[in-house]
Amino acid sequence: MFERCGESYRRRYIENEIIPPGISQVKGSGVHGGAKHNFQQKKETHEDLPKKDIIEVSVAEFERVVSKQGVFLTREEESVGYNKVIGETKDSVVRLADLFSTEVASEYQPVYVEESHRLVIPDSPYDLLAVMDLADDLDRVTDLKTAGKSKTQKEIDTSEQLSMYALVFKAITKRLPTEVRLETLVDTKTPKRQPLISMRDKQDLEVLVARVDTMIKALAKEVFVPAQPNSWVCDPRYCGYFNTCKYVKHG
Repeated sequence: MFERCGESYRRRYIENEIIPPGISQVKGSGVHGGAKHNFQQKKETHEDLPKKDIIEVSVAEFERVVSKQGVFLTREEESVGYNKVIGETKDSVVRLADLFSTEVASEYQPVYVEESHRLVIPDSPYDLLAVMDLADDLDRVTDLKTAGKSKTQKEIDTSEQLSMYALVFKAITKRLPTEVRLETLVDTKTPKRQPLISMRDKQDLEVLVARVDTMIKALAKEVFVPAQPNSWVCDPRYCGYFNTCKYVKHG
């Protein structure tokens, strides 16, 4: 969050202004919950759960997040109506969990699932607790996403999140991943799977560490740079702080 928008980071973690997640985030959390549950048990069983079980867990996780954290709706979504938006999103969770079970789950034999690791930053008084989504028996590091449209190759090639996963993998195993993968479940009228593949080398990880070091120094000096106005994150659909942000022109 800090690199995407320092101001949203400040309000969330410094001022403790907690905004409920948007409907897209809640949908992704539901699907991710089903995938996580499947892969955690698959580490030992080497078998995927039945499709109906994965869907059931995904829906339960979606409902848990809605109940516990609430949902931030845009004005457009509010005009549609809360119950209708929640109902339609739950239907999307079912479709995407079905797609995950049918086309993605069997692709991976997990070794690490939601693996957390504390990374030491050289010459810094701080360290970094990072979590790796998935690494399999072929040393592939994978991030599972849901999205309304397909991703581009550039997005995976420049993904700092996947670079961080690769850094965690190297810290744990002492070797680089064979590849990094972005598995996107695209929530179109007919949902589709979009797998993208990229690589990370030693220099990629060095660049990431340098960026993290700069971020830590900025935090120490309380420098919180807002997102550029044309950034995708600077949008009321994706930022709950947008309508009260001092860096946004209102009216």
